[in-house]
Amino acid sequence: MLYDQTVTNLKKPAKLLERRRKWSQIRKDKLLYFMAVPGILFFLVFHYVPMYGILLAFKKYNIYQGFFASEWIGLDNFRTLFGMYGFDRALKNTIIISIYQLVFAFPVPIILSILLNEIRHELYKKFVQTSIYLPHFVSWIIISGILFAILSPSTGVIKEIADFFGYEGVTVNLLSSKEYFRSLLVVSNIGCNVFKSPRNNLVVFA
Repeated sequence: MLYDQTVTNLKKPAKLLERRRKWSQIRKDKLLYFMAVPGILFFLVFHYVPMYGILLAFKKYNIYQGFFASEWIGLDNFRTLFGMYGFDRALKNTIIISIYQLVFAFPVPIILSILLNEIRHELYKKFVQTSIYLPHFVSWIIISGILFAILSPSTGVIKEIADFFGYEGVTVNLLSSKEYFRSLLVVSNIGCNVFKSPRNNLVVFA
């Protein structure tokens, strides 16, 4: 009993000393902690606080009553969603497209980065990197316009090329085709992610 009490009494000063040592280290690096405050506030304000808005999915939102005063309806919105016509097809397409994105779109920036790293001519390498990064400053509306200009069945580039080689058949409307829309979505997203996404551009410049 006396031994246990002695050990406990020895642990208290040790814990107090350790606590003082931690606070001393914090005071020593206080400028670093102050520098981290803006980043922490950014994530709190723009990532964690908006998560409270998920409660809207469980309410019958009324624009006149506002977010907090709207009626709480639990899972009724989800039951309505699951019972809607075409929900199964939409869910299936979402899963398939996500798998396509994971299999085909994910490796492209990595492969591109490796290919750029293998370029030995520094001037040409910088030119390619700059050319890849420049479309990041182009609006999404312009990107969609470019896709339309390429794929339009009446005035698109593909139609013009087919006419040049004497093709007289009907040009497939890839923009509204049920058979090709998944592939078209994945391919266009690959191009947009490689050239538009800052995250992938960081991989390119790695």
